[in-house]
Amino acid sequence: MSEGRLRLHHRIAIPFALLALLATSVAALVAVSAISRTLQARVETQVLNTSAVVGQSDFALNAAILRSAKAITGADIMTFTADGGIVATTVERGPSTQPLIAAVTAPNVTRTAMASAAGTPMVRTMDCGKPCLVVYRRLTTRPDTLVAIVADTSEMAAATRQLVVTVLLGAGFSLAVMIILGQVITRRVTAPIDEALMRSEKLALAGLMAARVAHDIRNPLSSIKMQTQLVGARLRGDAETQAQVAAVLRDIQQVETVVKDLIELARPGELRWRAMPLNDVVRDVLSQLAPQLTYRKIVVEAHLVEALPVVEIDPERFRQVLINIVGNAADAMTTGGTLRVTTRPGGGGSTVVLDVCDDGVGIDPAIRARVFDPFVSTKRDGVGLGLVNAKAVVESHGGSIELFAAEPKGTCARITMPASPSHG
Repeated sequence: MSEGRLRLHHRIAIPFALLALLATSVAALVAVSAISRTLQARVETQVLNTSAVVGQSDFALNAAILRSAKAITGADIMTFTADGGIVATTVERGPSTQPLIAAVTAPNVTRTAMASAAGTPMVRTMDCGKPCLVVYRRLTTRPDTLVAIVADTSEMAAATRQLVVTVLLGAGFSLAVMIILGQVITRRVTAPIDEALMRSEKLALAGLMAARVAHDIRNPLSSIKMQTQLVGARLRGDAETQAQVAAVLRDIQQVETVVKDLIELARPGELRWRAMPLNDVVRDVLSQLAPQLTYRKIVVEAHLVEALPVVEIDPERFRQVLINIVGNAADAMTTGGTLRVTTRPGGGGSTVVLDVCDDGVGIDPAIRARVFDPFVSTKRDGVGLGLVNAKAVVESHGGSIELFAAEPKGTCARITMPASPSHG
């Protein structure tokens, strides 16, 4: 995957985080607005109730009664005439209270309040030197006189601001938690997909390489091999030359193996299906490779269960898979060893399981999880395409392949193939 592109989990987590930010912000604003309206309504109700009680009688004209009402409600009360003359009040006169008195008894506000019907309240939010809520009501006994109930809302405003800060901090914390959890969850969910995308890109690159190599190397390599064989045939009596020819042919064979892997990787996935016992392919491969295995001091122990379900495979493609797997096992046993090949039914007869196990050096733990990736090889001179091809062929047959450690040492390759539905 190129560095310029966002990783998949980021492409999922970033929109998720933005959506979470939007949802959290909207929810926070709605919550703050609702709480603020609730507090405002509660204060307004309390002030309206006070004005209703005071404005229904001559209580508004008695300063002592007004002070008692203030002690209960916490609101200041001012009774004044239409021309601004103060009749009774709980507000102490002085420089500090002058802005309050001036704001409440302002002529324009007084005229509006006097225009209201007697006993009908008028509610105003204003700046009285500090935020305040004022309810005006004309006295029923003296229509030319107003009573104003003044509630200080500065503490409510401060509480609302504190609430906003608290809610926003909570929303921010929740958002941070959501982002972290989103990153963790999406990373876990998308990790296999990221790996699959990376593997797909490698396979595409390998396929392009395969086509180029097959075209540019195969024909010249065949000509080199033929000319080398002719040289060997003409100089049969020269032992030194024969040894050199044999060494060249071995190198050519190694290059041919690489080319064959590349061609196999680029080959279209068309299979020539045939229903047959898997044991037949296994025996054929072991028979073909017997001389090489004997030469390398490798003993083959084959335990093939005869009563196996028939499988539908492309015999030639599957045969190449087994040659590759057995060849890898043999390469792991550099000084000889035992190759154990077993077949058995699995899944209650719905599958056939083939195990190829060696007692060689095993797989480096550092690359164990990547052995089926292109260009990752367990061999020093390998190109890392054999197992890629094997996995592709097995999976194209509906089967699976896995590698695991053998006991007490070595590696096992397990191929699981579905039984043929028509021959189960």
